[in-house]
Amino acid sequence: MSIPCTLIPGDGIGPDITDATLAILEAAGANFDWDRQVAGAAGVAAKGTPMPDETLESIRRTKLALKGPLETPIGEGYRSVNVALRKEFDFDESVRVVGLLPGSRKSEVEMLLPVLLNAAAQLVAAEPGTQFILAQASSIDDNLIQALLQHSPVPVRVAHDRASEVMALSDVLFIASGTATLQAAVVGTPMVLLYKTSPLTYRLARWLINVKWIGLVNLVAGRSVVPELIQDEATDERLCQEVLHLLRDPSAYNDMKEGLRQVRQSLGQPGASSRAAQVVLSECRL
Repeated sequence: MSIPCTLIPGDGIGPDITDATLAILEAAGANFDWDRQVAGAAGVAAKGTPMPDETLESIRRTKLALKGPLETPIGEGYRSVNVALRKEFDFDESVRVVGLLPGSRKSEVEMLLPVLLNAAAQLVAAEPGTQFILAQASSIDDNLIQALLQHSPVPVRVAHDRASEVMALSDVLFIASGTATLQAAVVGTPMVLLYKTSPLTYRLARWLINVKWIGLVNLVAGRSVVPELIQDEATDERLCQEVLHLLRDPSAYNDMKEGLRQVRQSLGQPGASSRAAQVVLSECRL
């Protein structure tokens, strides 16, 4: 039985990446009924809008979409082409949205989410109007999230088990170190990475494993593409500073997007998971 899915090949390098993704899905035996639509610059050229009504209707109908990278026609007044997702989560298309991804383990969320929320409050003070959405992993209990959000200094929407959508609709991400960073690289959203654990666990890990970077994105790239705030550096002040730098410096923002595109290209062919694992292992010295 085939699965209905909206297919938006994108523009620029989008169709090439989409074709590689389709090849992977076909090789894996996935059976989709693709409904091809346009968006972004292609949508403007064909329909006069970055998100045509036909594309929105297709997404509503299939409730699933595969989208290649899109050009955003900033000069024509558009800030995001992810209009459908923003509407679904009740965000205006013109607002700045920051995604919060505090991890998928209870201890990780308990340690990192308060840092993310305090950084969010500082960011709103510096950039009024910024809004936030949290991607809650399926492994995390609702009660834990609600308890941590109860005294949040800023309003935060919560999306359950929809990390990809949160990544796609956000302008930038606060993200815990882990496989989600590679997922964000594939989506193409700039991010600041955090890693924090108990002092004993951190010292032990540093003693056992010697790597230049801790983030999978940087390990795969072989260079520093995204900022890493590790242990004592993983503070709300530093996180706010790094994100403000991205939001206020278009060249820094675009440089990171280009770095993520290169990572995405290196993972875009079959065997990506194996290659990523080989890169990580080659960087570790036990």
